[in-house]
Amino acid sequence: MMEVVLKKGGEYQDCIVSYFGFDKYSQPSEEKVFFWGYHCLEDDYIKKQYSHIKNRIFLDTASPCAFLSSRNFLQNCKYFTKIYTICPWTADFLNANGVPSEAVCFPYPAEHFEKFNNINSEDKQYDCIYYGQIHDDYYFPMLRSISNFNYKYTTISNHGMNAEMSNLVTDKNLSTIAKWESIALSKSCVGINLLFPKNHSLNCQYYIDNYNMSDDLRHILTQPIMPQMKTRMVEAAACKTLMLIHKDEYNVIENWFKPDKHFLYWNDQAELTQILNDVKDNYHQYWDIVENAHQHVKQYSIFNFWSKINEQ
Repeated sequence: MMEVVLKKGGEYQDCIVSYFGFDKYSQPSEEKVFFWGYHCLEDDYIKKQYSHIKNRIFLDTASPCAFLSSRNFLQNCKYFTKIYTICPWTADFLNANGVPSEAVCFPYPAEHFEKFNNINSEDKQYDCIYYGQIHDDYYFPMLRSISNFNYKYTTISNHGMNAEMSNLVTDKNLSTIAKWESIALSKSCVGINLLFPKNHSLNCQYYIDNYNMSDDLRHILTQPIMPQMKTRMVEAAACKTLMLIHKDEYNVIENWFKPDKHFLYWNDQAELTQILNDVKDNYHQYWDIVENAHQHVKQYSIFNFWSKINEQ
């Protein structure tokens, strides 16, 4: 038994987090309380109401963004008796500074994906899909590559676009449910598991100067590009769609999926184009990877995550 407390803030209005549905598990408890929604981290009024509860658990689905926006991140975290985070480096940092933490794969609401369980390779209508915003010019070569195929590119805004990129958009402001259906109809889904923060150096330097951290995290916090596990990789696996992931120096996805078994890497536009050509013509040869990922991702469902935190 565990009570659930939700305080949204900063999340997109319609995204995978909107479908988590933790509230259906909520039961009054004087032993455990589970917080989710980024503003739970900072809302002292909510925290005070539950300060007497022995086990106070928080799910962080934003890190490493927390290092960028505030110098109070660690102090805010110290209220909780256990934190689950999608960022392995954040988990290491919190543990090194006295906050029990564990890195977890981004959980997903499996009940919304059950309809895709029986999809097979012949059901696919598109060669590739990318959905999301453009956070840096780094995305341009990827989008140029997929545009040479029968592709889908869906986004919610013109953020980061020039005229060339804007002309590549095939769908705008699709609902999350509609996006999942488009993924399921696509042979492959491309992704970049990176974050491109702006003007973050002062806050990051504050953490470097004042707290314990690994050399890896110290390096990350001094770079203009940071690792961040994106939800679309989990969603692609759940939709039975081949994951094509840009290979970078961090490769955060390898904490939860294995290359060549669950997904494929690409290094640059030329290599991505080569892979997409083969996917288009020989998709059946990739179906074992798709099936492997689809079975593997089931362990990361909301139900399994909830069972896990209740057992601890």
